[in-house]
Amino acid sequence: MSDDRGAELGGRESALEAREATLQARETALEAREAALAERTKAAEGILAAADKRDDISDARDVAAEKRDSDHDRAEFMESEAEYGQHWPERRHAGLDREHAKTDREASHEDRVELTEEHHEPPGNRPGQ
Repeated sequence: MSDDRGAELGGRESALEAREATLQARETALEAREAALAERTKAAEGILAAADKRDDISDARDVAAEKRDSDHDRAEFMESEAEYGQHWPERRHAGLDREHAKTDREASHEDRVELTEEHHEPPGNRPGQ
């Protein structure tokens, strides 16, 4: 009977070691997923910060361009002898500034969309696995 108990005890110890090895492998995989998630989160935060900065610059550019355009309009309107259209180059520059601001905003928007559409689950987390 002693041999039977020894064999049973050995089997239990082997099963315990197997479970511990499985648990350790899961913990290692979890740590890897958490590290990857932290890395993706940090990258996403950097992308969002850059997009916000571009939006702020675009807003400031729009405000400045609109003010320049409005100032030229007002000045030409108030001058009785001024000929409308004297400041076309400045107005074109203001229009180009607004266009650049729009392009920057579109790029910021696309960056934000990419963050939501390109989410990939790590292997093992997908349904059916």
